[in-house]
Amino acid sequence: MKHKVFISVLLILSVVTLNVFAVTVDKADISIDPPMDFVVITSDSLDENEEFINGLNYTKSQFADKMNRSDIVLFSADRENKKQITVCCNETDFSKGLGNMSVVTDEYLGTVANSITGDSNVAYTVYENDGTKFINFSSVLTSSQGKSVCDQYVTVKNGKIYTVSFSVSGDTVSEDEKNANLEVMKTVKITDKKNVSANDVENITTTIVLSVLILGLIVFSGYLLFTLVRDIIIKRQSPDQCDNKFTIKRRKFK
Repeated sequence: MKHKVFISVLLILSVVTLNVFAVTVDKADISIDPPMDFVVITSDSLDENEEFINGLNYTKSQFADKMNRSDIVLFSADRENKKQITVCCNETDFSKGLGNMSVVTDEYLGTVANSITGDSNVAYTVYENDGTKFINFSSVLTSSQGKSVCDQYVTVKNGKIYTVSFSVSGDTVSEDEKNANLEVMKTVKITDKKNVSANDVENITTTIVLSVLILGLIVFSGYLLFTLVRDIIIKRQSPDQCDNKFTIKRRKFK
């Protein structure tokens, strides 16, 4: 009996421990639990991590400026800076109009992915955690320090775009690294500031459909205008001109 109680206590403590190291960024309404051996930097912890920041060849003010310009609300890296986790949060007209990507049906997620990435041919998968859908895709970045691959998870919630990026040196993500990234993603929580109703779902879907239809109408209207102008020009021409025939008017001599 004592052994069962002891094991139960250990299980409870292990569950509690999973959330002890979660970092919450209040201004972005997001929390995440990076690996324990990672340094975690937010705008509130610049002072205590100044030595590590200097090791990245930044001053504290330079790094703060970089975070602000790049919409970075959390930066985390291992001590050797070979692996990085970056959380970004920003607001755009698109994100405000969409509101919550998680209520969009899979049928329209492709359109959302194209709008977010700016790439109509982007290859992505859908990852869902605690009711929040993320678009997952990878890209290879090249800098003066060499190549690195960025494994990104992007969603839209509360009218904001959230991006969780995992960067590692090289040009591919191994299965072990991918699984490690997924373990971190399981800890990501975004506070829902608005309960989405059925009407909201319908309005968001309608917005996406209307955007596609409006684009189609613009293209079609342009074609109609072109053909109308062409027909008017043709009608104003004389029949002889249309048939490429020329009429010679003879002068009468007295």
